[in-house]
Amino acid sequence: MNNLNIINELEKEYRITISQGRDETYEMDYYDENYFLLNETGEIIELVLRQLNKHLDLKIISSLVKLETLIITDIKINNLNDIIYFKNLVKLTLRGCSIEDLAPLKTLNFLSYLDLGSNEISQLSILKNFKKLRFLGLRNNKIVDISPLAELINIENLFLWNNQISDINILSNLHDLNNLDLGNNRITDISSLSNLNSLTHIDISSNKISDLRPLEKFIVKNFDIIYDQFDLDEELENIIYIQYNHFTIPPIEVIEQGNETIIQYFEDARTYNLKSLNECKLIFVGDGGLGKTSLMKKIIGMPYTKEETTHGINKKTWSEIKNKEGEDIRVNLWDFGGQHIQHSLHQFFLTEKVIYILLLDPRNDSSAIYWLEQIEKLGKGSEVLIVYNWKEEKDKNSHNNKNFYELRKTYPKLKDPFLLSCKEGEGFDNFKYELTKIILTQRDLLVQYPINWFKIKSELEKNVTVNKNFIAYNEYDIICDNNKYYNETNRKNLLKQLDKIGSIVFFDRPILEELQVLNPDWITTGAYSVITSEITRTNKGHLNFKDLKEIFKEEKYLFANEKVKLKYRTKDFQFILALMTDYDLCVYNPFVQDEYLVPCAFEGEKPIEFETYKTDAKHYRFQFESAFEMLIMYRFMARNISKCIENGYWQSGIVLKDLNNETFALVETNQHSKIIDFWIKGQNIRGFWEVLRSDIKDINSKYSLKFKEEVLYDNYVEQQNEFYYDEEYEDVFLSYDEMIGSLYNGIRVIDYHPTHKIKNIDVLKVIENFEDSSKIIKSMEKQGIHFHGNVINNGQLLSKNSTQTVYNNNYSNNHKIEELKDILEDFEDVSKANKEWQDNFTNALLEICRLEDAKNEIEVKKSVGKLKKFFNKAKEIKDWVAIGVLPTELVAKGGKMIELGEDLFKFISKLPKLPF
Repeated sequence: MNNLNIINELEKEYRITISQGRDETYEMDYYDENYFLLNETGEIIELVLRQLNKHLDLKIISSLVKLETLIITDIKINNLNDIIYFKNLVKLTLRGCSIEDLAPLKTLNFLSYLDLGSNEISQLSILKNFKKLRFLGLRNNKIVDISPLAELINIENLFLWNNQISDINILSNLHDLNNLDLGNNRITDISSLSNLNSLTHIDISSNKISDLRPLEKFIVKNFDIIYDQFDLDEELENIIYIQYNHFTIPPIEVIEQGNETIIQYFEDARTYNLKSLNECKLIFVGDGGLGKTSLMKKIIGMPYTKEETTHGINKKTWSEIKNKEGEDIRVNLWDFGGQHIQHSLHQFFLTEKVIYILLLDPRNDSSAIYWLEQIEKLGKGSEVLIVYNWKEEKDKNSHNNKNFYELRKTYPKLKDPFLLSCKEGEGFDNFKYELTKIILTQRDLLVQYPINWFKIKSELEKNVTVNKNFIAYNEYDIICDNNKYYNETNRKNLLKQLDKIGSIVFFDRPILEELQVLNPDWITTGAYSVITSEITRTNKGHLNFKDLKEIFKEEKYLFANEKVKLKYRTKDFQFILALMTDYDLCVYNPFVQDEYLVPCAFEGEKPIEFETYKTDAKHYRFQFESAFEMLIMYRFMARNISKCIENGYWQSGIVLKDLNNETFALVETNQHSKIIDFWIKGQNIRGFWEVLRSDIKDINSKYSLKFKEEVLYDNYVEQQNEFYYDEEYEDVFLSYDEMIGSLYNGIRVIDYHPTHKIKNIDVLKVIENFEDSSKIIKSMEKQGIHFHGNVINNGQLLSKNSTQTVYNNNYSNNHKIEELKDILEDFEDVSKANKEWQDNFTNALLEICRLEDAKNEIEVKKSVGKLKKFFNKAKEIKDWVAIGVLPTELVAKGGKMIELGEDLFKFISKLPKLPF
């Protein structure tokens, strides 16, 4: 049969169009059309078929014996036996074709490129004879054993992502490998990679690897190490992806410091050997009076006593547990005082990747969300155990499981809660047994440091004690010299490491010159003494020098050891105050000499006369996703007290004046409202707002809260050059991000806002409330988006006299994007039990739809940025059942979804002129 007749038959049978030739600006693997190429004699040498509407029978193309390239993707193939006719194939892609058996491929001896991704393949024995292969793609299959690949000595690119591989020892023979993808498998040992000198791109992400030493030579060559993001560019060279593993050699804290610190760690490990840390941290949180201290004491074997209020942090050490080698485990217990005034200081000690025990009242657990939000933002990656501690028999049966299971919808990783009584002992033994099991799984126990680091750590802990609570940096230098630790950069990095694990506190920019290496217990005892003092409360946060001398007149019991007392000299508490000022916990009073203000101790209601600052004022607000408004507000007041009018502050608000003109701002919040409101009036409203919003954003950078910044929409409507108040409108706040998004989407005037039911919103006029719109316009014009009166020329809206190249959207009608949307819709439908993930799937689906509808490259960039964040989070999921009760066939689609995401980003990276 004539070659072109075969094309006609395919088009008729499958109701498709197959083009002759392809656009050379795209690599064939990312070209989303069916096409064929002819040689000089009119024979088909290249054929690409994608996503037909039914199964493919290879017999229909079996006479195309001159084929050199055959690409078939996302089409189920009935029978692979007819592949034997294509003996001239050099490049073969059969991706997403439901293939299980590779035996029919045995005659394809000329293949140099073979991509079999997203099939059902488990056996690779047939591939052992494919000695000419340089590219082999086996992503997203069911492969356990890769030993048949041992003889593929010419292989340069090997992709094994998302299989079930644990043993990769055979790779040690493949010396030509330069691009290796082993992500999302079950690998623990990567020693076979140590001698593969040609490697330039290594992906070992999402495995169970603990030891990075086999890759030392690549780190010495200054390969970039990606440990905390989802980057899918396979063409980047000299790069190693290691995220989502369990590194203990070196610990992730060392990896975060960069290649130089990693190399020093390896050198020290060879010289001094390694030792496990065998320490971890357990933090008790919850409202006051619920029994946190009683539970902590009971864990370490102390008898039950009537609960006393914890002022600050109560610290104990639990040394009862041993690991499987019989070594002692040191568990550092931190009990945080529950009174709200202390929360502003707690935030600096809520640590990531530890165990939190959240105590709740069995009669009323309404505070659970507040504490879980705190842990989620400040203690990222930590395990949380919820304990209901009943004190009276009647409370025992008031525990309401329904409330907990509502919490689990938002926080699906929560384990079943514990119901116990510290007073009666009931339920405690089971809790302690389960807690011990969880502690023994903590990564911090396994992380290893060079023994000379432990020697320096031990000497520092001896020098920085209750007898000498700080040392100058030059004293630390002497300790390092004595331990032959000479490199200055490595010395500083070591201090940062010891700071992270809590041995000392190190200030790289010392507030007082001689105090650089500090005892953390000395700092916390001093700072909490200020915050929780009765003098601070009585004075409503006003402390003069006399007050401070009175607070520190008596020795303070050390939080870490109630038998030890500390004496703070004047110089010492001056440093404590300077430190607290540096962290916005207090501030020097600009109106009263030698007086400090502690915002979290402010009391009282807003004076009624301050309501006048709302009259004729522009109303802005920040709306946060979590209840951090008071923590942010305290820090904001501390930063801005110099702008405050005299006596213009109270428990939850402040009145500020622009120091350069007559502009005023009333700023206030309410606990648990998640909102901070700003009323600004005067000569320079927008200028003052820009200053204040910058402060809020900077403070929020610590918490990484999502937020909306909004302005109250003026309810005045212009009609025939007169203004009247439209009483049909209620107060409506318009979002800055929404207005900017509308502008970039070519919308200069929103004809009708369906949510707020408002007509004719002038987008630029709203943006003018936030910042100079002319700067926005200039920025857009630099990106090829131009204004013509009220019309934005972005390829969508054009004036008659304007010209512009119409944007070519490469994402609409793309079969892979359609498949990705289908999977996301499936997950969205069945994840209703997990609100967080349902929202994630919904938002990802929305962004893909926006990508398909994009009218310019700016819109593409915004959607791609959001989609990368989604796939970053999705790639962490090892068990898709965790997001809901999913049918088996859908669980299997989790890997396919990630693969399609990777393909999408690779496709984007091939497009010309995209500003990524």
